[in-house]
Amino acid sequence: MNDRFDRNYELVIGLGNEAVIIRPPIRVVFTADKSIASALNTMKAEIFNLRESRRLKIVKDAEEVKYIPVQLKVGYGDKLQLIFRGSVHVAKNSPELPEIITAIDCKDGGFDFINSYTSKTINGGDDYIPQLVSDMPNTREGKIAKGDSLIRPKVLVGPTMDLIRSGLKKDEYAYIDDEALHVIRDKQQVIDNIVPVVNSRTGLKNTPEREKLKVTFQTMMNP
Repeated sequence: MNDRFDRNYELVIGLGNEAVIIRPPIRVVFTADKSIASALNTMKAEIFNLRESRRLKIVKDAEEVKYIPVQLKVGYGDKLQLIFRGSVHVAKNSPELPEIITAIDCKDGGFDFINSYTSKTINGGDDYIPQLVSDMPNTREGKIAKGDSLIRPKVLVGPTMDLIRSGLKKDEYAYIDDEALHVIRDKQQVIDNIVPVVNSRTGLKNTPEREKLKVTFQTMMNP
């Protein structure tokens, strides 16, 4: 059998013994948005007919300060690739008989974006961004463009991500991807050397369309 048709996934919600691991044949429907825009990457998923003990573990209200990590890997056969890492923002169960649907709304870096706060003095000569990332407990330091060091000590107080963005130069972007903070310069830097090839042999399904600086196309699941 062609493994391009042997679709597979693994959705992990939670940590350690508390993790809920979901694999086929459980049915999952998901959409994921990822970009370097200022908005956070997001994923929405509907999980069908989890048993009660598992679905109750992942229930979460938007106002609840509770970090529930989530990872989604997809692919074909046993070749799975990570396509989303973040945390559950909202999770609820909606009985739509004869099925019970567990709906989760996830944000990449969302917990730290909402809850992280900085109140510290950065020494002169130090790069401030790595020190701010240290105040975001669930966010790793990714590719960080080398910035200017502070000439003198500076007091930083406020929501951590706001402080990071307020210190950027005009040609810099700060964004979170797979719970890693990246700061890159426009048209000068990338975070990865891998360039995926999308064509008819790798699953391209239609003719790409260009609109200004954006190219859109449909392809088979191609992690």
